[in-house]
Amino acid sequence: MPPSPSTLLHIGILLLETTQLLDLSAIDLLYMTTPEYLTTCTPPLPQSLISMSRPCKMHYITANAANPTHTTSQLSIQPTSSLTSPAVAPGTLDLVLIPGPSPKTMPPANEYLDFVRAHFEAGVLVLAVCTAAFVVGYAGVADGRRVTAPRLLVPEMRRMFPGADWDERVRVVRDGNLWTCGGITNGHDLVIAYLRDHYPALLVNTILAAADITPRPVAYATSATEDTDTVYVVWRVIKAFSKAVVWFFSKK
Repeated sequence: MPPSPSTLLHIGILLLETTQLLDLSAIDLLYMTTPEYLTTCTPPLPQSLISMSRPCKMHYITANAANPTHTTSQLSIQPTSSLTSPAVAPGTLDLVLIPGPSPKTMPPANEYLDFVRAHFEAGVLVLAVCTAAFVVGYAGVADGRRVTAPRLLVPEMRRMFPGADWDERVRVVRDGNLWTCGGITNGHDLVIAYLRDHYPALLVNTILAAADITPRPVAYATSATEDTDTVYVVWRVIKAFSKAVVWFFSKK
């Protein structure tokens, strides 16, 4: 259903340590649907299109907003809210986006898991990108739900979180107020699915054209097994080549 243009959309972006920057970048597609963004476009967009937009307030959330948090590519971000800030208390946000953290930082601290659970139980829409599947898994909100994750991680996810129904065939899965997606740039597919569900098609198509993003099918073109086999073969070729180089120069 299209949003009310006068209603402020409150978006929480939960930043765990070493967030994947490409995962986080998907949030910009949401900002591109705001009147603040659309009124700056050149050439000017028609008012009829701008009237379909919705203002938003983005809250960048960590355990302690006084300290910067870090992403890949050596970027530091100054958060705007702590986990306990009243502005991001359960029920105050319309959605929580969780960009994928480094798997090496898993499991998250309990305070992050409590935050995710509280918002999920309050009915807030939770969007988990890439390795954020670990976060919703550890938080227990994936139990009994159909979910997805980066395809090469799905076997491990099934082992670690057997209470969830892991589907490696698709880029995006929606089950109630939990939405999950595959690896990294599938975060764009996830946000596009949200936009398709909440904004008029004309506005969404305009945003995607401006960003030069071609929507992809929800289902992957190849099976996870085929992709895994391809990665394995490439790895074996590289390994064999490196051994051949060492052997060649040892004969010199």
